[in-house]
Amino acid sequence: TPWTKVSWVGIWSALALVYFGRLGYASFWDPDEATYAAATREMLQSGSWLVPLTNGQPFFDKPPLFYVLQAASFTIWGPSEWAARFVSAASAVALTGSIAWAGARLFGSHVGRTAALMFAVLPATLALSFYAIVDMTFTCLLFTGAALAVIAVTRGPVRLQYYGYAALGAAVLTKGPVALVLCALALAIAWLITPQVRSELRQLRWGIGLMIVLAIASPWFAYMWWRFGDAFVQGYFLNENLRLFAGTLYGSQRSRLFYFEVIGVGLLPWTPILLGRLVDAAQGRRLTSNERLLWAWVLAVLGFFTFSGFKLDHYV
Repeated sequence: TPWTKVSWVGIWSALALVYFGRLGYASFWDPDEATYAAATREMLQSGSWLVPLTNGQPFFDKPPLFYVLQAASFTIWGPSEWAARFVSAASAVALTGSIAWAGARLFGSHVGRTAALMFAVLPATLALSFYAIVDMTFTCLLFTGAALAVIAVTRGPVRLQYYGYAALGAAVLTKGPVALVLCALALAIAWLITPQVRSELRQLRWGIGLMIVLAIASPWFAYMWWRFGDAFVQGYFLNENLRLFAGTLYGSQRSRLFYFEVIGVGLLPWTPILLGRLVDAAQGRRLTSNERLLWAWVLAVLGFFTFSGFKLDHYV
């Protein structure tokens, strides 16, 4: 209806004001923000679009997509706090839209709209939308890719999964192979707790999907290995992935309950609703298959990072 369209324009205008209104409000307050922004500025100055640099040296912390997007922002608006944070804010808007779409496809338009608005006012969303690090962009690509793949085989059309695999390839180019690990864990958990949709999940073309992901992401990894050899393997795969997860790089710093505390605070003011739904389930009120799919996603993300030896709140 016309009123619905007007209301959506108002909603998205308000969200844009919230997400973009404070991007340049202060200097970088976190070392990671400054590190990423400095690496991006050095990328622009050197013309090194494939190899992130810090002080002229290769920076193996993350793959290049976030830096490239941030460099595009710098090119348009100049190097500033506002431009550095723009990618995170734009990713927050895109993720909000993805949540609205996924919620509408799985549960109906009212649920999709409500879910998007609930997400938009979360403290964690507001914080990460003007925080110039990779996590909001990674989350947007990862969740969108997974949602497209699952909705493709549970709601259709099936071709949507190929767009999902492309998004997952971009997620790998943003933060690395952890994107595939999380999707594989979520699929395994969904298979165990959602027997009603196993026949649909069998329709996922994971072989083709993996080829799409590799076609998008593997050229960069191959190039870095060819150019830097063991230094890249040691710096990226061993240090920034395996040793970081094992907790041997910087040491284990937080308890196993850390992310449960983060989720409890980060989901305010909606945490009681989540706890209430858990009570419903414990009392025998059946969860729908679509709810179980979402819980599989939650368990995969929360479980993976809980068992990681190195923990930061924005990882989840």
